[in-house]
Amino acid sequence: GLGDVYKRQLSYSKGYLSRHIKKQTGKTISQLITDEKLILAEKYLSETSKTISEISEMVNYQSESHFYRLFKKRFQLTPKQYRLLIK
Repeated sequence: GLGDVYKRQLSYSKGYLSRHIKKQTGKTISQLITDEKLILAEKYLSETSKTISEISEMVNYQSESHFYRLFKKRFQLTPKQYRLLIK
């Protein structure tokens, strides 16, 4: 039916968009979103006194340990080390 046509078009468009973004940036959509979340977390760490747990939630990580791992992978410091370094 017509719904199937739309589903095919949408999934094609989504796939096309994903490939186009990867080609232009060298990163997947998921990687770009993670980058933005970590940049925001970095901003919160330097500009607020919120706890690391609060910041992890603010940038939409369900798991604080996952947030720590991604942050350390990107910045070579844990969020706590980063905050101590910039203060």
